Amino acid sequence: MIPLTSLNGNKKYLRPSHILEIRKTPDTVLVLCNGNCMIVKETVEEVLDMIFVTPSCMAAEVLH
Repeated sequence: MIPLTSLNGNKKYLRPSHILEIRKTPDTVLVLCNGNCMIVKETVEEVLDMIFVTPSCMAAEVLH
């Protein structure tokens, strides 16, 4: 799960597999598989890093 921050500052955790699409408007909008949208403070690049970089970093830590 990846940590995300809603616009009001609340932390939420989301499974990357629930993200269907990431849109870059002035805000970052996550379109979820259930059709809901979630606006977050993180940039598109930050969300992508958390999805694709974090799991490999976590696996590396477990192996050491």
